[in-house]
Amino acid sequence: MTTVNETHHDTHHTVTVPFNRKPIRLEQRAYSGLELKQEAIRQGVDIRLDYILFELKHNGRREIIADREHVQVNKESAFVANSGDDNS
Repeated sequence: MTTVNETHHDTHHTVTVPFNRKPIRLEQRAYSGLELKQEAIRQGVDIRLDYILFELKHNGRREIIADREHVQVNKESAFVANSGDDNS
C-alpha cells in the first residue's frame, strides 16, 4: 500500500509519489519526462537518464513518457523507469 502525503511549502503544493516504489517529493505541476528522471535521481532513485519512463495508470497500464513530453504530477501520480530490458 502506497501512502501519499501532501504539504504546502511557501506557495508550492508538493506531493509524495512512488517512483520505482520509492517515495519522492514533487511540486504539483507539469514536468517533462527528463525532469522527472532527474528529480528521481536527485532524490536517490537508482536509475539512469537513458532509462524509459512510464506513468502507471489506475487500470494497470503503463504509459511511456518521452524525455520532452510533459505530464501533470498530482497526488495520484506514480512512475517507474527501467532500461527497457526489464520485464517487470
